[in-house]
Amino acid sequence: MSLTKLYLDDIRVPVNYTWGVVKSYKEFVEWIEDKSLPDVISLDHDLCSEHSKYYFANIKGVENAVIDYDNFKVKTGYDCAIFLIEYCMTNNLKLTSTIYTHSHNEVGRMNIINALNSFWKYQKVDKYCYYKEFDYTTGLKS
Repeated sequence: MSLTKLYLDDIRVPVNYTWGVVKSYKEFVEWIEDKSLPDVISLDHDLCSEHSKYYFANIKGVENAVIDYDNFKVKTGYDCAIFLIEYCMTNNLKLTSTIYTHSHNEVGRMNIINALNSFWKYQKVDKYCYYKEFDYTTGLKS
């Protein structure tokens, strides 16, 4: 049986087309609610130009920067990580998926990693989220 893999990114698409690709928080939630937890997940943090503009204006190169998530109109990859945690808690599930983040936003990436690693510690699951790059393109397979 092949692994189910879910890749969240608004621009990039993995070159390896064995991934299911979603581009927004809404698509991510719908995928999980429709198909359940995949075996592997990779999360981007910035899911629209609003997030990227905020990153370059307020985060990049700023020591001890903090993201003010209340300022965003569109949900981020961090919100997707929080959704996973709440989904597992609500449905009494262990989060056993292997999860990476491929985000270039260092602060957002660490927020995702810290949230998931804290949840796994709480669940006593021997898993760790970390940064991993994947070969990608910016267009869908034709």
